[in-house]
Amino acid sequence: MTQLREFSDLLLNWYSDHKRDLPWRRTKIAYRIWVSEIILQQTRVAQGMDYYKKFLSRFPTVNKLAGASEDEILKIWQGLGYYSRARNMHATAQILVEKYDGQFPDNYNELIQLKGIGPYTASAIASICFGEPRPVVDGNVMRVIARYCGLEIPVNSNEGIKRIHELAEQFMEATTPGDYNQAIMELGALICVPQKAQCQKCPVNKECVAFNLGITDKLPIKTKKSKIKNRYLDYLCVVKNNSIYLFKRGDNDIWKGLYDMPFLEHIQPKPVNETLDDLQTKFPESSVKKMKTESEWHVHLLSHQRIHARYWHLEPSESSQFNYQNAEPVSFGTIEKYPVSKLTERFFYDCCFPIFVA
Repeated sequence: MTQLREFSDLLLNWYSDHKRDLPWRRTKIAYRIWVSEIILQQTRVAQGMDYYKKFLSRFPTVNKLAGASEDEILKIWQGLGYYSRARNMHATAQILVEKYDGQFPDNYNELIQLKGIGPYTASAIASICFGEPRPVVDGNVMRVIARYCGLEIPVNSNEGIKRIHELAEQFMEATTPGDYNQAIMELGALICVPQKAQCQKCPVNKECVAFNLGITDKLPIKTKKSKIKNRYLDYLCVVKNNSIYLFKRGDNDIWKGLYDMPFLEHIQPKPVNETLDDLQTKFPESSVKKMKTESEWHVHLLSHQRIHARYWHLEPSESSQFNYQNAEPVSFGTIEKYPVSKLTERFFYDCCFPIFVA
């Protein structure tokens, strides 16, 4: 217990002197803490800062967020990825308005029942806003604990996850749990980083197993990730009467709820001439040509997929109709209002609509 007490004291003292001045650290308003935690789940602080400010400017309260349309929210979120986060926030805001009068419940057990709020986010809100001693466990915390304790089991295995959470409970400082949670996350973000950890600057290196054994670069241990799937998409930029055709993506694929251009998908890359023949056969009343871009295939990385995108310009004749799923013409003047993926946004910005910015 003495060692754990010393750990928390050293950590909190270090945090007091070295913490970054971030806007969500100047408040204990649960709504703002929630917004910051959801944004930062899969996003670097440098990128998340602008989104945090933009999101709160557009939706300053739970009620404003609850009353917005999904398209409005996805548009503000555009470029952050993992769009289910934004949809879950919308659903939770509506629940908070209907069930809690627009306020967040003040305890972990109720917070975790809300959509999109898992153990990490519930612990962060409960500890920072309401002083409940619930440890947060994110990638930074996992790394700090694994190295400090010399954990030799994969931290992303069931056994490893269970052990990390047990240790996090033991290390939890109950007097100022919000500061403690932010301190251990900050240590992982600034000092105990994945590569080239700055162990000499670490306030708790005296008892750190990894540091003392010289194995910091070998911990934490992780099992190999699943294989990344390659997908080859031939996008159709269909233009008619100063409009471009877009469709809204559904539930069964990436980018649910975002708008996208029509596309043809292949298991493996097809030669340009073959694809051109296919398109001319499929759309005989449209002029078809390959769009000249910097490279034939644009690669866009997702967590478990690698998207290879190629672009074609189709212009239907005046008398013909373009038929593709639920695609509808969107006028050039309103295109920037539609939420799209980062891949499509980049295409619009580079090739079609210079005014199209997030």
